[in-house]
Amino acid sequence: MPHHAIPSAPQGDDDSKHKIPAPPSGMAINKHTQLAKRVIKGGASVAGAGIQVAQIATSTSSLTVVAAAVAGGFAATGVGLVVAGGVLTIASSISSGRAAYKTKQHLNGLGEIMAKRADYIFKCASADASDSQNARQISHDVISKSVLPYIISKKTAKLYRKGASAIPGVGLLETIRAVGKKGYKYASGSLGVQRERAAAHLARHLHECNCSLVEDIIAELYSVEEMQWLKYHTTHAVAVEFLMTKLKST
Repeated sequence: MPHHAIPSAPQGDDDSKHKIPAPPSGMAINKHTQLAKRVIKGGASVAGAGIQVAQIATSTSSLTVVAAAVAGGFAATGVGLVVAGGVLTIASSISSGRAAYKTKQHLNGLGEIMAKRADYIFKCASADASDSQNARQISHDVISKSVLPYIISKKTAKLYRKGASAIPGVGLLETIRAVGKKGYKYASGSLGVQRERAAAHLARHLHECNCSLVEDIIAELYSVEEMQWLKYHTTHAVAVEFLMTKLKST
């Protein structure tokens, strides 16, 4: 059996290199809710639970179901355990491979946004005429210079990890490494801090400004329809929770 070595994790997968400032205190206000009926038509207004269910349904490999059936039907025999284990390994590898492909597509889209991010400042306006231009500029700069590079670093790390997990035998080692790193972050109190800050900045800018940059970033992470739902039909807290799920590197 050939030996597969896990390559070094990408250098971008280090939160210390992406220090995102804490968002302004106080709950952001969605200043677009009154425009919802005028902007969103029919199916674009979806329930949060519906989005989660759809994601789970579309991301579940049919081989996972087969693996469960094999494990249940033959678990009583030694041969059954070997077969079940093999099917589970194959299913896991295929699932990781699919995830790696999707992550690569997201990275391509985010890279295109990154390449033209300087032009987005001309496509950013406050949703409230009373807001100061300086506050909007600061918020936009945080998204452009800190949050977007952070998201790209997380997607790059995820691509590496899913690619490694797609190799039978190597995936287990990668899982052990990832669990160890998560444990270290938890112990140090840094687990999820940068991710929550990034999500909070995205949600605040989405709700308080008409900005093509933040809209394009979120549409790339989810979809145009789901971005519009988050923009017009959610509170700040709900948007933050949804966006955090897309900023994981695992």
